[in-house]
Amino acid sequence: MLAEKEGYSDEVVLGVFLHDIGHLIGFHKALPCMGDVGTEAHEIIGEQFLNDLGFPDSVTSFVRGHVDAKRYLVYKYPHYHEELSEASKLTLIYQGGPMKADEAEKFEELKHFEALIKMRKWDDLGKVKGAPIDSLDKYESMCKKFLETLCFK
Repeated sequence: MLAEKEGYSDEVVLGVFLHDIGHLIGFHKALPCMGDVGTEAHEIIGEQFLNDLGFPDSVTSFVRGHVDAKRYLVYKYPHYHEELSEASKLTLIYQGGPMKADEAEKFEELKHFEALIKMRKWDDLGKVKGAPIDSLDKYESMCKKFLETLCFK
């Protein structure tokens, strides 16, 4: 995974890995959809799910923030919209469209701003057909280890 290759912490790696988990929950619970491209408010659903499991903000902020990263990039760099997949263009409409200036200023102040922007670009790269992927076992083990550490502090 790209976050790991760039030397980010396990928390960032897990946040990036789990950033779309709200889609899976939404599918399982038949929650409202954004057309045929995923669950509405999946970033909020995913964040709450991980909070309930005990994951800290250092992980869940990536789940919550990845939609805003897309909205920010389209605001800041309008040509970025053309680089989005058709599905991402459609979901952007459901997600509020490009940020407004005041939203962008607040977003730039977030603790993990730079990593959130990178995560969005990693997400784009991960949509390339044939891109190499790591084993899910690796991330399952990382999640278990992380949660065990939290439980026994």
